Amino acid sequence: MFRRSIARALVVLAALAGVVAIPSAAQAIPDPGDGGPYGPPCYSLSCDGYNPAEVGCDSDAWTAAYAHTPSTPRAELRISQRCKAAWARSVGYYYVKIERLDPPRIETANANFYTGQVWTRMVGMRGYKVRACYWNASSSGCTAWITFY
Repeated sequence: MFRRSIARALVVLAALAGVVAIPSAAQAIPDPGDGGPYGPPCYSLSCDGYNPAEVGCDSDAWTAAYAHTPSTPRAELRISQRCKAAWARSVGYYYVKIERLDPPRIETANANFYTGQVWTRMVGMRGYKVRACYWNASSSGCTAWITFY
């Protein structure tokens, strides 16, 4: 009789062990860049080289800084908080670049008379210094280095 109750207890414990699972830390905390139903398509460094408009990172974009002279168009440092990525946008007829210090990466684009506005591909920026720059035949300039988290 004693053996039978021990056997029943083991069966019950085995059944409970199969039903109750404790998630690991990797399962319990989702990666914000996992691309889930509400997650971004890329996150920080995984956004390097992607077009923000093509992957949807432009949907929450805002201009963090801009560089220009009073009589010329400007280069804007655009940020996606959701994707933790940055890019440069030219408003006018300039060459623009987005630059990340470390790990180093530069993406460039050029606007012309026909486009008027153009943007670079993205660089991941979570915890890294980034800036946007413009240049043409007569002038050039950059935003300050900015770090975002």
